[in-house]
This record gives sequence, C-alpha cells and structure tokens, in this order.
Amino acid sequence: MLTQGQVEAELERLKDAAGDVALDVAARAEEAARAEVAYKLGFAKALLRAEGTVAIRESQALLAVGQEYLARKIADAKLLAAQETARTIRAQLDALRSVNATVRHAVGSDF
Repeated sequence: MLTQGQVEAELERLKDAAGDVALDVAARAEEAARAEVAYKLGFAKALLRAEGTVAIRESQALLAVGQEYLARKIADAKLLAAQETARTIRAQLDALRSVNATVRHAVGSDF
C-alpha cells in the first residue's frame, strides 16, 4: 500500500505534468492552426492556377500543396496525441485521488 507521502508526491508530479501538457496542447493547437491555414491558402492559390474540369483542378491543386497537406495532417496528429496525453493524466489524477481517500481512511486521518 502507498503511504500518504507517496500519494501526495505522485499527485504533485501529475499536477506538474498536467500543467506541462496544457502548455504543449496550446502550442500544438497553434501549430495545427498555422498548418491548416498554410494548406488552405496554398490549395486555393493552386486551384485558381489549375485548368480543366473541377475534379482535375482539385487534383492538380492537391498535388501542388502536398507538403502543406502532409504538414497539416502531422500537426493534427500531434495535437490529438497531446490531447490524449492530457486526458490520460486527468484519469490518473482522478484514480490517485481515490487512492488518496482510501489511504487517508486507512490511517484514520479522514475526518
């Protein structure tokens, strides 16, 4: 069984990790937004330069902005991964709070 001190230390560690992840999520959200704007603007410019049917013009535009599209998808994936990390830390905090209540009760300090 964990001691009260161990539980408190782990709660503190997770609290710090949650703060770090919140900053990471914010940075990745900005990165994803910038990547999306770069992709959409590049696609629109390429679409305006392309010739042919709508389908052909859209295909040509997508080929012209392939790197921007890849950057957008990677930025989105990184954002989702950071958000999942934040959810995991929140779940760990919730579980540890329950453990903390059990430990406090077991040592008789739950008044």
